[in-house]
Amino acid sequence: MPLPIPQLDDRRFADLVAEARARLAAHNPEWTHVAPGDPADALLELFAWLAETVLYRANLIPERQRRAFLRLLAVPMRPARAARGVVCIDSDVKKSARLPAKVKKGARLDGGGVALTADGDLQPMPLELLVVAKRPLGAAELAAEGITPEQLDELYGRAHRPLQPRPYRPVTLQPGRDALTLAGTLDGALHLALAVMKDADVAADKVRAAIAGDVFSLAIAPLQEGEADEAASAPVARRLRIDAALRDESGALRWLPLEIEADSSAAGRREGVLRVRLPARAGKLAPPLFADPQDAGVGDGPPPLPDALPAERLALWLRLTCAEDPQLTLGYLGANGLDVVAQVEVKNEVLGTGSGEPEQALRLARTDLDPDSLELDVEAGAQFETWTRVDHFGGVDRDAKVYRFEADAGVVRCGDGLHGARFPRGARIRATRYRAGGGSEGNLPAGTPLVLAEKGANAKVRCEWPLRGGVAAETVEQAERRIPAFLQHRERAVTVDDYRQMALDQPIAAVARAEVVRGLIPNASPALVREGVPGALSLFVLPPAPLAQGAVPRATPALLRDLFEYLRPRCTVGSELYVLAPKYRALAVSVSATVVDPTAESSTLEAIERALRRYLWPLVPGGPDGQGWPLGRGVDAAELATQAARVTGVQAITGLALFVRESTGWRAVTGGRLELARFELPELLAVQAQTQLPPPPPSLTQEPDGGAPTGVPVPVVPDLC
Repeated sequence: MPLPIPQLDDRRFADLVAEARARLAAHNPEWTHVAPGDPADALLELFAWLAETVLYRANLIPERQRRAFLRLLAVPMRPARAARGVVCIDSDVKKSARLPAKVKKGARLDGGGVALTADGDLQPMPLELLVVAKRPLGAAELAAEGITPEQLDELYGRAHRPLQPRPYRPVTLQPGRDALTLAGTLDGALHLALAVMKDADVAADKVRAAIAGDVFSLAIAPLQEGEADEAASAPVARRLRIDAALRDESGALRWLPLEIEADSSAAGRREGVLRVRLPARAGKLAPPLFADPQDAGVGDGPPPLPDALPAERLALWLRLTCAEDPQLTLGYLGANGLDVVAQVEVKNEVLGTGSGEPEQALRLARTDLDPDSLELDVEAGAQFETWTRVDHFGGVDRDAKVYRFEADAGVVRCGDGLHGARFPRGARIRATRYRAGGGSEGNLPAGTPLVLAEKGANAKVRCEWPLRGGVAAETVEQAERRIPAFLQHRERAVTVDDYRQMALDQPIAAVARAEVVRGLIPNASPALVREGVPGALSLFVLPPAPLAQGAVPRATPALLRDLFEYLRPRCTVGSELYVLAPKYRALAVSVSATVVDPTAESSTLEAIERALRRYLWPLVPGGPDGQGWPLGRGVDAAELATQAARVTGVQAITGLALFVRESTGWRAVTGGRLELARFELPELLAVQAQTQLPPPPPSLTQEPDGGAPTGVPVPVVPDLC
């Protein structure tokens, strides 16, 4: 049992007032009447309150001592994490196609009371982005437009026989508001129209000549909601492809793949920038021209321009595709993207001079710095040498040029001459660079006004997507709560409970549930999942989510990747770790019941539906033990009937049926039990409680997928009067 912390003085306010009154009667017997409201009584209560405040502080362990205890236990206090994201910086040159100076890595941006630092280079261009998708039209939609297949064939079919026209509608998507998805498009692509900015008084051909051969930066952000890897499958390796619409010598249109120089978005899995190099010949970037307007958007070419974009402003067309993930969905795309981090960069800060003494400590100007960004140089003759940071000096050679950094105090410390070299006497020690700042205040919302803190910068900043990921530094109280778990695993995962506890306690992102399955190796196909493999561990995690039907918690690929990177260096030798999201089996439940009170039939049936939704929920308060439905546990109709029968007002459960969704639609579960694999959880998409057993919900029935039609894409643009 834990040792109790003794109270040095346990007197409270009432005790102190009573003691003061007793002393007053002993020392001043002539003061015979002290009643509430008298000046003397008010003074007694005032001094009692002051004494209680002093005693409260005396009973506390000072924070300085608590920090010292944490340091002795080697429990590191976690520093603040900085928010990250993307912003867009456009050229502000109005009368010329001349490009402004590049924004260099380390440039500072200010706004929202927070300083940001550029985490990459950017060449601002006078371009704005419009995202257009080809949405196919069915026969019913064509009929609603008053268009017949014969009319389409008459208009387009003769020129493209034997292919039949495939009608589509060009849809302009709003980045940051609409889901930018490749799913449901006719060609599996997003078409990016890059146009000269509205306030720029310059011709499009001059802009093309200025940007030809340069690097275009496309800001990308994923749509966080609903993006998750399938359970028991490794993260899908994918890459984005950007093509430019070019005209060859004959004037024919073709798509040219552009060279991707860098992609900090990890193919759209996180906020980042995709940098592509444009063709060097400006003439080839010119958009295609059509003698007949009805030919615009036919076939493989870009769709017709939106009405809001005049043709003379169009600079070039790009096309975004992803062969490995045709269902790719993004949340934001923006021209002139730049990675930013909510920190400030400090350079060449001189900390002091070496004294030659062992374990010399030097303090930095700021304590809220990112330890991984610190670069420490020590003067050696006419030059500076870079020293390496270590966690401790144990096992370090006496001449090793290493230092230890105490993040909570902002102090760098050298070795003692036996384990690690001392700072040479008289040598200057400087922090060449480090980044400071962070915390939740860096989580700026979209629309925050930002400015580039560069003199004479002809550029303006757009913040159209929120910055995320900022977490405040850990307090002493929070660190103390981690002591039992930390002393158990000491940042080294050995047992199954260690993996689970470290996944729940990690500082990266909130995890509501973590389960470990030993011996399981995932595969893209559930049929090829291997089990019973020695040394293999699969960690399944779920983020927090409110209880809701059809909205189960799903871990994003970014969360899975970050958790894996956090846990991998903490694994023991011989362990093979996988961090995954559980696979969900779509489930529907139909219940028939008789109720005690017919006047309360509707509310009782709704209570049955709520009870089953709660019982099948994968997080608290779901499951038999209230900790979430167990991973891999099958769903039994009799068990659910028992839970439904416990609802107040239920007289009897007369029937209960389970339905599982497959590729061809809903299928009734035979035997009354749905078996789940060890990596699966139920996803309750529909539950219906009625007096008669209802069928599976028709609104959720999936129609069989037919073969993809073949033909030539043709646009259908509605006539506007």
